[in-house]
Amino acid sequence: MLKANAIQRNKRNIVLVFKTIITFALIWLIYRRLFIDHQFSQLISEFSLNLIPSSFFYILLCLFLVLVNWGLEALRWKMMVDEFHEISFAKALKGILVGLTFGIVSPQRVGEFAGRLMVLPVEKNWLSIRASLYGSIAMNIIVVTSGVIGYLFIQQDVVEIIPMRLLYLAVIPSLIFIVLIYLLFPKIEQIFSLSKLTSRIETWGNFEDYQFTKRTLFKVLVISFLRYSVFVFQYLLVIKFIGIDVGSLKVLCLVSIIYLIQAVIPLPGILNLVARGEIAMAIFSLYSVNEISILMATFTLWIINLLVPSLIGLGLLWRIPILKSLGIDK
Repeated sequence: MLKANAIQRNKRNIVLVFKTIITFALIWLIYRRLFIDHQFSQLISEFSLNLIPSSFFYILLCLFLVLVNWGLEALRWKMMVDEFHEISFAKALKGILVGLTFGIVSPQRVGEFAGRLMVLPVEKNWLSIRASLYGSIAMNIIVVTSGVIGYLFIQQDVVEIIPMRLLYLAVIPSLIFIVLIYLLFPKIEQIFSLSKLTSRIETWGNFEDYQFTKRTLFKVLVISFLRYSVFVFQYLLVIKFIGIDVGSLKVLCLVSIIYLIQAVIPLPGILNLVARGEIAMAIFSLYSVNEISILMATFTLWIINLLVPSLIGLGLLWRIPILKSLGIDK
């Protein structure tokens, strides 16, 4: 009995340490973003200059679209999970927000996969991962496709930064590759015998059991496009709020190129934030846009779309029994 109690106490301590690490990692990320990567006071001053009644509507609409953005993400994941295990929208949204907290401090936000495991029974963990994987691939298809279209619209303006040959030799072949993975994944997992690898975690169920229909995969692409449209439109709203004098169509094309470049840079969340700002400055500099204005746009979107939801996810994380979700504890 004493030994069992000691084991349980050790497990609780491990969970406490893990959650504390995630908390401090997020705090460090916020501090670095505000005070190291950028001059926070300068950005705040720039923001204050744009707080006029005629432009405040743009920020209010952008804030509303945060709900739409993460609501669509929760809907997409829920739709796939529901084919094999029905969950509520509230639980799906909880998993998305906890996943965001993990993802924001991990390379290419892969931590989102782990966070979503927390709201499903342990035997459905592979279902969660498979649904998240398909959602991620679908979003990449939309991002790359939209980036290519945006590039072609303003090719003459951006060819100095992104040569056309790079598009043909790297971007388009990459797009074809991820589309094939999306459509042929069941065959790919048979060829590489992924079931032998995934079956090692017996408590998680069988990875290959969860085969989504083509109809579902099409819906996933549609929802991914809607979500992509939301955060591109949010970027446009912030640009309008700041008062950057670039046409709306060009802004949409430029933003699609920014997301395209960012999608192919495998960096941790904090460096990804820096990279996005640097990429945005390089792209918008073609139109002689003030660097501080562009940094303010990326900074504002980071706070609205990522920081606030991840803080909510952090609060939810502290209430989740992590070891039970992973099948380590009963």
